[in-house]
Amino acid sequence: MADDTITTAPVAEPATEHTAAPVDPTAIERALEELAKEPAPTIAPKPLVDPKIDETFEPLGNVGNCP
Repeated sequence: MADDTITTAPVAEPATEHTAAPVDPTAIERALEELAKEPAPTIAPKPLVDPKIDETFEPLGNVGNCP
């Protein structure tokens, strides 16, 4: 009768080296040129909110107060 309480550790596979494909030395320059052709995305400005109207403004204190 076999003892079912004994388990064996799984055998790890040998490490494999990952190599990258050859890279075009001018790939970064060409990508930057393509990005320069595209217009910059526009970011909508955030509306200014008066803290006295919507919320209570509580200063956090000085840096010297930090532990």
